[in-house]
Amino acid sequence: MKRSYWIGLLVLILAVTAISGCKPKAKDAGEIPAIEKIVPQTVEYLTITARCGWDQSTSDLVCMLQDGHQTYIGDLITNQAMHGWELNTIAHGEADVFVFQRPYSK
Repeated sequence: MKRSYWIGLLVLILAVTAISGCKPKAKDAGEIPAIEKIVPQTVEYLTITARCGWDQSTSDLVCMLQDGHQTYIGDLITNQAMHGWELNTIAHGEADVFVFQRPYSK
């Protein structure tokens, strides 16, 4: 009987200690902080999907665009650069995806 009393008391002390350790220490410790600063979008993106392959007669890389037009890869990049776009990434796969970026304009 005495032993079960001490075990019960020990369990109670441990439970109180565990629960008190979970309480927030400061007044605002349990609150979710608000977003302090929202950064506006500074860059916009353009993607062009094409199937590219080597032209055997000129050894240049030629791309077939989705609208059916063919263009050299250099012309594709140059045409976008004239509109302020900069080549960011090229993803190769079944089709090539060219990702261009430029500063965001309102």
